Amino acid sequence: MSSSPHVEVFRGLDTSELPDVHTLATDRLQVLWILVAAKWGGAAISLTAGEISDVLQNVCGIAVSRQRVSAILSTERQSTSRAGRKAPARFQVMKKGEDELLGSGLSPLFIDPTQALSSIRKLEDVLSQLSGEVRVCDTYINNHTIDYLALCTKSTSIKLLTENIQESNKLKRDLAAFTKEHSTPLEIRQASPGQLHDRYFIHQHGLLLVGASLKDISKKQSMVVSLSQNFAREMARAFDGIWSRANRFP
Repeated sequence: MSSSPHVEVFRGLDTSELPDVHTLATDRLQVLWILVAAKWGGAAISLTAGEISDVLQNVCGIAVSRQRVSAILSTERQSTSRAGRKAPARFQVMKKGEDELLGSGLSPLFIDPTQALSSIRKLEDVLSQLSGEVRVCDTYINNHTIDYLALCTKSTSIKLLTENIQESNKLKRDLAAFTKEHSTPLEIRQASPGQLHDRYFIHQHGLLLVGASLKDISKKQSMVVSLSQNFAREMARAFDGIWSRANRFP
């Protein structure tokens, strides 16, 4: 069964200058994202609720029904506007909607040890949305690092690059348990000292910078910041170069 024309058009759009749609906090923002992407990419000035739903599901992998999209757009007053009066209703984004979207990517997430549980829950939500091949750079790891990687359930594979491995026997044990329980391939490599500095996740739609090692992330103040695919591509090249020279663990 062939895809709808608007779905095929969206698959060819460059959306690297927009926030990662998968990190947006609400389905309302995801609807705005589709309208902004359509306008910026020249795909369409206006879209129906059904077309928006189709693109979210078939291009972005996000399930938002036509009825839900219609309900969202029916309450908008300044962010979007109905284009004409013919049925089915078509909608276009307004400047207020564009401005709101551009400031709405994953807000910097502050990990506060005094509110560790709520902070970790937010981080877990973010990690659960990472898709595609996920490359992780973390200078210090132990078996607790595996607990966070297990949250990346939408990933197709995970590569973990580090310099310092603590409690290697426990890590080896938990890596074996992960491999037995999860279908997602996880490989760990150890680089030579002095090559790694930042901690980050590279995923299909961008880059997450993480201020602290995952094993300690609930113990220290830290920030998690989302960056675009342009940054991710640059970091991926550096990651792959070090990865190719690193030693596999265990």
